[in-house]
Amino acid sequence: MPATQVLDFIVDQKDLSNTQTLEKTYPEELAPDQVLLKVDKFAFTANNITYGVAGERMSYWKFFPTQEGYGIIPTWGFADVVASNHPEIAVG
Repeated sequence: MPATQVLDFIVDQKDLSNTQTLEKTYPEELAPDQVLLKVDKFAFTANNITYGVAGERMSYWKFFPTQEGYGIIPTWGFADVVASNHPEIAVG
């Protein structure tokens, strides 16, 4: 699997209006039990702000670790598995 370029949308955990995008490269090989997903569609709504506000209390910031003081707000969406190193999750 070639290295994969991705874009992360991160927010300041103390000021959700302070946002950044980070370009990242994921390694060529997945760790055991990891999968790589390509997002097709996602929804970012007022409900997602609730995830940001409750990020520390509900441990949402632990879902997708990023740089210190920032977090990635969870969203709902659809994705395809483009690579898998998990025995129960197939590509597709």
